[in-house]
Amino acid sequence: KRNYSHMQTKHFIMIYNFLSVVIIFCLIFWTSVWWSTKKQVFNSPTIVFNGAKIFNNKHYFEFVHNKSTDNKEVNIAQFKKILLEHPFIQVFRTSNRYPDQIIIDIKEREPFALINKEPMVLLDKNGYVMPYNENSKHFNVPILSKFNTAPELYPEGEKTLSIKVIDIISWLKLLNINYPELYSEISEITLTNEDEINLILANQATKVILGNKDTLEKLKILQKFKELIIKKNKLLDIAYLDMRYENQIIVKEN
Repeated sequence: KRNYSHMQTKHFIMIYNFLSVVIIFCLIFWTSVWWSTKKQVFNSPTIVFNGAKIFNNKHYFEFVHNKSTDNKEVNIAQFKKILLEHPFIQVFRTSNRYPDQIIIDIKEREPFALINKEPMVLLDKNGYVMPYNENSKHFNVPILSKFNTAPELYPEGEKTLSIKVIDIISWLKLLNINYPELYSEISEITLTNEDEINLILANQATKVILGNKDTLEKLKILQKFKELIIKKNKLLDIAYLDMRYENQIIVKEN
């Protein structure tokens, strides 16, 4: 009886082990099929953009498919690679939403200045070049005139190669941080033949002659001058301010 009972136990263990192996195999097989199905789903997912302000989803989809050299449907890896070429996209990240949705959170470059050339181009705060278009018309940014307009200085999607423009953008950026109201008042920045900088302020079309040195310091003085006029309740119709000379501002009223 003991031998019989022992044989039964051994037989049961063998059956149990066999069934365990079969179940594990079936689970592995089912998991593989499930993952394969999911991968197929994500070859043609639903893509949703978050954070876009200048362009909508349709624009970015058309950009990717127009850039694709393959007539077949663009997979997500190609989609992301091409999307990086868009001049208005600064950075983006992707996340999966099961079962078949991919969220792309993007940060667009915002226009910060406009180069007066043909065709016109926009620059962001870091000097990156973007094409001028209908969607960016509502951005009120300073116009940079009479700078070198050679096309090779403004490669689309890359940083401008113009040293003078980079210099203007750098102090405009600081001006926007420290005196945002003064930045917003600048309608145009003109470079003269003597490399002097002139500003046109939008409110009264006032011309400000800055010269070609100590630009930031002069802008601080200009801000203090404006604050002083406001504090004294003086409403001056100023034709121009000449700030080329040390420790003085020459004012001409209309």
